Amino acid sequence: MNDKRIIQFLLKRERLFKLTFYLLLFFSLLLFGAVLNLTVTSFNDNKMPVYDEYIDYHYETPTHFYYSNKSEVTYYILSDIFKINFNKRYSYYFSIGDILLYFGLFSVFITAILLIFKTNSIRKEFSKIEELKIKEYTKKVKWKKQ
Repeated sequence: MNDKRIIQFLLKRERLFKLTFYLLLFFSLLLFGAVLNLTVTSFNDNKMPVYDEYIDYHYETPTHFYYSNKSEVTYYILSDIFKINFNKRYSYYFSIGDILLYFGLFSVFITAILLIFKTNSIRKEFSKIEELKIKEYTKKVKWKKQ
């Protein structure tokens, strides 16, 4: 019975290491998305370029500028090129960097929660194994005294 518990503990510890690896992987995705957004904004006068083929003028806000000609922008592929229309008046634009950033952030959050729960279960399992070892040791000591 003690051997089974130790094996279960080792398997849970291995899962914990896998979760830690995934946490680092997703965190690196988050950082890569941030670097992509930083790259495109730094090469375009510290503003995020937003592509819209229906705009026939150059429109600027404090943080973005809108364009329809791809030659106006450095690193076109990293700009906000994807569009979601919510209604006729409002659209949401996002880039490859945004996708990586949001996916990385969501995955880091979920992995961190799983890591917390797995760590608690491993602590409980470890304490049970330690209790068994103490009981076995006390049995051996009592047997030797007799």
